[in-house]
Amino acid sequence: AMAGQALTVALLTPSPPATADAAGGALFFLSDSVLVVNRYVRSFRLSTLVILSTYYAAQTLIALSLTPISP
Repeated sequence: AMAGQALTVALLTPSPPATADAAGGALFFLSDSVLVVNRYVRSFRLSTLVILSTYYAAQTLIALSLTPISP
């Protein structure tokens, strides 16, 4: 839901913060999806690296979307 809402806002009112928020939401969704696949479908060797790197990148982008941009 969060990723969809962020993507909608980015498409309707494009701006760097909205784009960062949408990208962060998409990465957060990807992180959770990989976590579910690794846990319930089939574990894979680099799962921790993929999960944590996408999770931290998502958190960083979401946090940056809250930072005001100087004119």
